[in-house]
Amino acid sequence: DEPLERRLEQHVLRPIGMAGAVAAVTADDRDRDVRGHRPPRDAAVWDGQSEQVPAAFFPTCTADGAIAATPDDVATYLRFLLSHGADGVLGADDFTRLAGRHVDTGDGWYGYGLHTRVSAGRTTVGHSGGMVGMFADVCVDPAAGLGVGMMINGVGDVSAASSYLL
Repeated sequence: DEPLERRLEQHVLRPIGMAGAVAAVTADDRDRDVRGHRPPRDAAVWDGQSEQVPAAFFPTCTADGAIAATPDDVATYLRFLLSHGADGVLGADDFTRLAGRHVDTGDGWYGYGLHTRVSAGRTTVGHSGGMVGMFADVCVDPAAGLGVGMMINGVGDVSAASSYLL
């Protein structure tokens, strides 16, 4: 009967080394979290120059996300991806399923948690996500041994930016 967020923290985040990450966005953590931003009107199309206003706080604990992490935790997660989970948290077969090519997304494949893309002969693996007014993306190029983690507290194509940087 252990809550999902505690199971994720104890069995995934802590063993990977993500000491500052939490698997729920709660009112208790509000003071430590960055405030998200969004366009001033719901119908507004953000053009990169438009004004943004603070987004409403949105507590959540869902199985499809709700992980709040520090930049250090994102770097730890990138190392985990680059090691193919070789730190004892996942076996080789488990990581293969996590990053497997199970569902064709049109611009790559989705496994059991990671998105794989091939562009200009390079294969990248990663995942993106967001909350109200915040977006993040992690992307690694295992062959090159490089990774990029991007987090923004506003509107923008963070996945395109991290792919470009990688």
